Amino acid sequence: MARKFSFIKLQDSEVQELNSLVTKDIHPAREIKRARMLLLNHQGYNSREITKIIGCSALTFYNTVNNYKNGGLDNAIKDNPRSGRPPVYSGVDRAKITALACTDSPEGYAKWTVRLLADKSVEFGCVNSDAIGYATIHRILKKTI
Repeated sequence: MARKFSFIKLQDSEVQELNSLVTKDIHPAREIKRARMLLLNHQGYNSREITKIIGCSALTFYNTVNNYKNGGLDNAIKDNPRSGRPPVYSGVDRAKITALACTDSPEGYAKWTVRLLADKSVEFGCVNSDAIGYATIHRILKKTI
């Protein structure tokens, strides 16, 4: 099934903004590619030429142009926010674990181990759960170093 496609006509301010995005500062590669797609389409290149020049799929090109038509320049260039898994332990919980690791180790132990920290963090109420994994303690401490 062939897609119907028409060239877009950018406003002068949009062309300046896209040229600035492509040539100045540091931007994510996706944004630069999308900006180049829109500029080339505005200049009269067809979809096959643009996908060959940019090195992207036809679907990526069509999505970018359709996003521009439906929502403007920012909608075509920027990525939508992505949902992710929320953190299990809050920043306060992480700070409590880090603070616990900075204290002197309990009697009978030369130093803190991740297993000992996991047990004591639950015992002292540093985390709001019944248990915390050893690997989680390791990741929390690794990020604070």
